[in-house]
Amino acid sequence: MKATDESKIYRKQMIELAIESKQSVTIPANIIENETSDSVLGKIVRVMYESKRDEADARIQYLENQK
Repeated sequence: MKATDESKIYRKQMIELAIESKQSVTIPANIIENETSDSVLGKIVRVMYESKRDEADARIQYLENQK
C-alpha cells in the first residue's frame, strides 16, 4: 500500500473519531458535586460541550483540507 493511501485511510479514521467525539461529553464529578444550582450546572455543561464540538469541527476541517 502506498504512503498516500495509508494517510488517506488514517485521515478518514481521524475524521470519524472526531465526529464520534461530538456525541458525548464527560463531566468531572467535582464539577457536579461543587455546583448547587442546576441551571448553572447546565450552563457549565453546555459550555463544555460547545468547546468540545468546536474543537472537533476545527479538527475535521483541518483534516479535510489536507486532501
